[in-house]
Amino acid sequence: MAIMGLFMIFLGISFLGLMISIVGSIITYHKSKKKEKRKRRIFLAIILPFVGLCSLSIFFLTGYYILSEIKKVDMGIFEGGYVSLEDNCQLLFDDYPDQMYIKYNGQIIISGISKIDQKGRFIFVKTDEHKYFSYNTKTNALHTFINFDDLMYRYSDRQLKLIDSMQFYTMKKNELMGNWVIIIVIISSSLSVLIIFLIRKIVLKEHTIAS
Repeated sequence: MAIMGLFMIFLGISFLGLMISIVGSIITYHKSKKKEKRKRRIFLAIILPFVGLCSLSIFFLTGYYILSEIKKVDMGIFEGGYVSLEDNCQLLFDDYPDQMYIKYNGQIIISGISKIDQKGRFIFVKTDEHKYFSYNTKTNALHTFINFDDLMYRYSDRQLKLIDSMQFYTMKKNELMGNWVIIIVIISSSLSVLIIFLIRKIVLKEHTIAS
């Protein structure tokens, strides 16, 4: 799935780069007056979109990977995503975000999660089969309940509010990630623009020297 994700990114970059190159080349051809300068500018119009998009993708994916490892969260760019809960416990999904499950030290504890809430080390879950569970990440204790009222009665002091699992995942992801994704985008974009600027400067400077 990761290979498929990379392939789709490459395909998207190639298509977008091709469209920008075609438009840029046409505009450059009509705007460039001198024939010698026109060739180099058209060359830049063709190559720079691919350089910019590829470098942006590489910088962003590298920064995103580092951030994921530090924050213990994956947005699911390539395949499944996950967020850390407590004590080596994770909420994950593979191909489909509506099929979430909880893992502890690599072992699946609860699957088919539709609604979830977390209070410290206690995780409360409703599954697709309308089963209710509480899970203690510290003691690894899993308890089953007949219905939501039964769960509420046992944990009446916790003020439980089970919400959609995808909504919970998004909230937890944003909490862990903070503004770091925006920072990575800004840094990646700046580096890509710098590379484009340097290539353009080198190519046009060589033309000036040759002239």
